[in-house]
Amino acid sequence: MPEAPLFPISRVHIELMTDEIGIFQHAIGSHPDPAHGYCVDDVARSLQVDLLHGRELGWDAVAPSAWRSLRFLEDAFDPPTGLFRNFRSADGAWLEGRASQDSQGRAMLALGETVSTAGDRQMIDRASRSFMRALPTAQGVAALRARSSVLLGCQAALPILADRPTMLAHRSIAQRLCSAFDRVAGSAWPVIVKPLRRNSM
Repeated sequence: MPEAPLFPISRVHIELMTDEIGIFQHAIGSHPDPAHGYCVDDVARSLQVDLLHGRELGWDAVAPSAWRSLRFLEDAFDPPTGLFRNFRSADGAWLEGRASQDSQGRAMLALGETVSTAGDRQMIDRASRSFMRALPTAQGVAALRARSSVLLGCQAALPILADRPTMLAHRSIAQRLCSAFDRVAGSAWPVIVKPLRRNSM
């Protein structure tokens, strides 16, 4: 049976939820709720959506939005800590408090994918610099989901960057994830399931 065609891409809601700073964190119905401002997690996701939409709509259709999200991530990076700040108020001020590890992983994943798929050489260069600045601290995240996101960011960026720090981070994170899996799974996992035989006619 042939697959049904997908609906055409619509960017109406993304554009409605976004202002000159970035995509708002929450909405009331279909309208943004400025009271909750912005967060790195959602801006990173918005950047990933732009990269995907760019494949279908062409880079020019998503470039302004992608650049806005990249600038947000650049501004979110805090050099003294090596971390991305997460929450930002509607007036653009960064809020105090340590950012979640998930936000670090999500930012690194979006930056890695930007390095590998952006349709703009200048954006690739800027995303590469941001990725490399954040990598030393990001590769040390402990939460498994965040660690996996950083690994996927390395996987995306590595063919373009082809540098030793990214390669070593990729290897180290992968080994730590394998070790974590082995500690939890034990010898009984994974179970090899034999394919079922068809009944003879």
